[in-house]
Amino acid sequence: MTDFVIDPVAAFFLFVYGFVLLFGGKSIVKLIVGIGFGGFLGAAGFVLATMVSGVGGGLVVFLLMFIIGVLIGWWIFKASLSFLSGLAAWYFLTGLLNIPRISSTSLLVMIILIVIFYVLVESAITGVAILVGALLMYLALTTWAGSVLSLIIVAFLVMFRIAWILDSKGVL
Repeated sequence: MTDFVIDPVAAFFLFVYGFVLLFGGKSIVKLIVGIGFGGFLGAAGFVLATMVSGVGGGLVVFLLMFIIGVLIGWWIFKASLSFLSGLAAWYFLTGLLNIPRISSTSLLVMIILIVIFYVLVESAITGVAILVGALLMYLALTTWAGSVLSLIIVAFLVMFRIAWILDSKGVL
């Protein structure tokens, strides 16, 4: 058993959140980032448009900028993560291998690393969402059942999710 006690009502919400993260985590993370970026862009557009055309024009601009911002935020999330990861790996590798950072070889390595991370970011986000969802579900289930039974249930759900991912990619 665990050393801490989780309230049964809180455990229910942990289970629901874990289930949602397990089966739709990547999309939820991308949606939250998109809404955040859309809200930021919409608010900036609202402030600027309100100065020019009043509150009515500001609201129209807010809605348009919010929708555009959500779409941009959905895409830019993956791009920004891959750029930052590739840049960090490039900086580490050039220092480790004593490659001058201002050279064509170094810049080619940086571009290759950014592309590699762009491909891997989707899988990393999915993996982290699956792990966090499984952990939340395990914590919730240990409140109602034993830890062994909880582990078996969570392992089954994680295997089901992995099979679902592989099937959607045409592997199975």
